[in-house]
Amino acid sequence: MQHDLILRTVAKLLIPFILLFALYVQFHGDFGPGGGFQAGVIFAAGIIFHGLVSGLDAARKVLPDAWVEAMMALGVLLYAGVGFAGIALGGAFLDYSVLSHDAIHGQHRGIFWVEVGVALTVCGVMLKIFYMFAARGRVDAQDEQQQDVLQQDMQQDALQDDLHHQAPPQDVRQHGAAAAATAGQTEDPRGPAR
Repeated sequence: MQHDLILRTVAKLLIPFILLFALYVQFHGDFGPGGGFQAGVIFAAGIIFHGLVSGLDAARKVLPDAWVEAMMALGVLLYAGVGFAGIALGGAFLDYSVLSHDAIHGQHRGIFWVEVGVALTVCGVMLKIFYMFAARGRVDAQDEQQQDVLQQDMQQDALQDDLHHQAPPQDVRQHGAAAAATAGQTEDPRGPAR
């Protein structure tokens, strides 16, 4: 797909609108359908679309693996942090009413940050799954190449072992006979005398 000009052009036009729609869904979640989960999936879909059209390496340049993993952790920490902030301010876990000077503002603030945490985590998980599945063929091919090299090395080692365990070459036997003759133990090549 990387060489299809029409697909790449359409993708370049659509991806910014997909990401913008994800932000709309994120911030409109307080007032209507939407929220962090949907926004995270839509945002990840935009990056995945880019990866499908331009290649996995291009997607990883936009959001590297380290960032994706950080997004997953940061989202969970943000969600839990809002919950523990409620406890620290004298309320219960995820009690948003204590997060501001009045209960309604506290509810809006708490829901906003919880939804941001959910969006970060969901987007990170979706991208991590895509990266792992998209790279699976590459890793399998690399593993096969490494196993082929390992098999070739093992075959060469086996051949060398076989050569070492075979009978010594003719010149070694002659060298042994010459050494025995110099020591005074010459043998008749026709065998022992009768």
